Amino acid sequence: MGSVYKIFGNNVYKYRKMHNLTQQQLADLVEVTPSYIGLIENGKTSTSFQIIEMLTQALGVKVSALFEESEEDIKCANESNVEYNPQTAKMYLELKQLLQKYEQNIFPGKNKS
Repeated sequence: MGSVYKIFGNNVYKYRKMHNLTQQQLADLVEVTPSYIGLIENGKTSTSFQIIEMLTQALGVKVSALFEESEEDIKCANESNVEYNPQTAKMYLELKQLLQKYEQNIFPGKNKS
């Protein structure tokens, strides 16, 4: 499993590009600076639930979409011989459950992921 920051950042970048947005345009929608978007996309910073919510609205995605590993992320993690860590796995599952509950509150009428 890759770094949560990297996974999150890669997904923000991917969805920003899918919507043909510049970092400046996304920053304006989320009310942050373009350099902060760059830090997020490069996995160099954490962010608040408020910013995550604003990103999901700006990018038109569910919260969980920003935390899902792509096949490339999984392949890179496997190739780097990342060892399984039960504590990290437990924290990942707890985070995923928390995000699903949060997502249900934001998107109450949508299907569960």
